[in-house]
Amino acid sequence: MAKDSHYIKTTGDGSHTVFSRGFDQHFHNPNGAIAESRHVFFEESGLLTAIQSKSHLNIAETGFGTGLNLLLLCEYMNKLNCRVTIRYFAAEGYPLQPEVVEQLNYHHYLDLSEQLPHPSGWFKNLKSGWNLKTITPRIKLLLFVGEFDEWQMEPESIDYFFHDPFSIDVNPEGWTKSLFSRLRSFARHDALLATYAAATRARAAMAAAGWQLAGAPGAMGKREMTVASPDEKQLKGFKMLNTQRLKERYYQEFADKE
Repeated sequence: MAKDSHYIKTTGDGSHTVFSRGFDQHFHNPNGAIAESRHVFFEESGLLTAIQSKSHLNIAETGFGTGLNLLLLCEYMNKLNCRVTIRYFAAEGYPLQPEVVEQLNYHHYLDLSEQLPHPSGWFKNLKSGWNLKTITPRIKLLLFVGEFDEWQMEPESIDYFFHDPFSIDVNPEGWTKSLFSRLRSFARHDALLATYAAATRARAAMAAAGWQLAGAPGAMGKREMTVASPDEKQLKGFKMLNTQRLKERYYQEFADKE
């Protein structure tokens, strides 16, 4: 089945997600697409404080999907009257067709500016490589269409990472030491990475790539999620994980599976 074969489903909070027949997985938690994204990428990451206090931020998302996380960022900036300017880098191997995005019901659940065009426009006229889209006067989207291992950005330039690919069971390429090492090279010293995942194999790959790790409460029925940073001090207040032990487990159990 082609990886661009999709259909829309309603999640537990009423908001839509997309089911990929190619990956045999939902884009979001079936218990609540919007609720999960709010929790993982905004509430637990500390990003809501940053967008109210910083003048400029660079955000990178691994797995652009439906564009929901960017749409939520637009909502928060509108509601909080934020003056920050943001460059939003994202990578997507299999972009949705605009016709699919047009059917998503996020506008019914989000408090968005009336001037914000429908996000289906973000998916129009995409080409392989980088695509620049002006989302609002303060947000620019730089969407990379291609494989994760082709994605290049400036070293030490990213403040926040949304790591949101399909799960490691169906998309192991999104959870390798090599990928996390590349993300680590893009990260500022105080950057923070948030992901819904808590699998030992995924965490071990992060640790082997040089990230310090902590656990946080999961969303919508998941016990735990993961936050990471190059600097352990940025994880104060979270439940620290034994990064050294995870690194050892990577080389003992997982390195030869990548």
